[in-house]
Amino acid sequence: MPTHALTTTLTPYAMTPLLNIATGPHGWPDHHFGYRPGHTLVQAADPRTLTQPLTFTLEAADLHEAITRAHSIGRRLTTDLHRNAWPQHLRPLVTGDVIAIARQTNPQERHYYALGPYSTATALPGITPPLPLALAIQNPLTRACLINSRL
Repeated sequence: MPTHALTTTLTPYAMTPLLNIATGPHGWPDHHFGYRPGHTLVQAADPRTLTQPLTFTLEAADLHEAITRAHSIGRRLTTDLHRNAWPQHLRPLVTGDVIAIARQTNPQERHYYALGPYSTATALPGITPPLPLALAIQNPLTRACLINSRL
């Protein structure tokens, strides 16, 4: 009896998280119900260089699986293909944040997915252009965002 091996071709993807730092009129975060056009997004800086965006490499069978894996990395549940973990000083991805993902063979073709309160991610046709690299630091006592060396 012949047997056929099931093979799945995995595609390498690059994921760049965009953190939503939008605040409402009272200064409180305004992204807990999801991303809305006009919300302020920042590209998180790679803590090793502080001059490059934080990116993760992963492999997936399709874009949907890539988004699911990217979300797991951003929630500190797993590491990327090179065993890079989400930085400890950086808050994990939350509702309202955006995942930018592209196949490594075509990095100009980026797809944007907003993390929602009830769904893993929703495709966005476009986004508010993110601010340049930022080192976003959050803990229970401090909420700060260092953008281009300015607080």
